[in-house]
Amino acid sequence: MLRDRKVSRRQVSYLKWATLMLTTFLVFNIAMFFWAEGLWFQEVDYLSVFWLRLKTQISLGLFFCLTSLGVLGGNLWLTQKWAYVKVEGDRRSRQGIGLRWLLLIGLGLGLLMAVQLLYQGKLRPVTGSQVTPSTTAACPPPSGSNQTQCRYC
Repeated sequence: MLRDRKVSRRQVSYLKWATLMLTTFLVFNIAMFFWAEGLWFQEVDYLSVFWLRLKTQISLGLFFCLTSLGVLGGNLWLTQKWAYVKVEGDRRSRQGIGLRWLLLIGLGLGLLMAVQLLYQGKLRPVTGSQVTPSTTAACPPPSGSNQTQCRYC
């Protein structure tokens, strides 16, 4: 098992250095991206739009991150508060739908979604090497009585 295996100091040291290098690379990459974006927005005289966009993205990201952490913390608190204590000889501890039924329900719902997608036309089967587009937004409407729709409509 993996729990029985000891990790040497050398492996921990390599892992720390790899993590540090990866983090440095990612921070550098993100900084260069924002710097290039800022230069472009400055070049086209839309620097105020860049700062507004950046503030909005950071604000929305922080809001949803903190909301998700709050929901997670609330769920963890509820699970600790309402933890089920298993009593020896309790028959209710074995109740449930079981793995076989869970897999069958999951498979059935997946097939139902696939059929629904096929029915709605969002997912078309591929014939040969030709891929057909799933939308008809690019098709012009027929203007005359003798014109037909394009082949994708």
